[in-house]
Amino acid sequence: DILSKIIELNKNKKMVAIKSDELGEDEKEIYELICNGIKDVEKIAANSKYNISFVSGILTVLELKGFIEEVGKGEFSIR
Repeated sequence: DILSKIIELNKNKKMVAIKSDELGEDEKEIYELICNGIKDVEKIAANSKYNISFVSGILTVLELKGFIEEVGKGEFSIR
């Protein structure tokens, strides 16, 4: 249906942005972890080279750029 196509196109657009200069290297790394199903702040930090404080800042930037959204306390999803 049309809604499924729109969602798919939006995800493809965001995957292209990962490969472009739209995201910094640290933002790309965090975004890719979320794309791979790691959605909790603590787990993102554990699976990256960054501490929780830094990860929280990057998550805020990704939210402001429209790539992710907070779906629960400390849990994020691809928008």
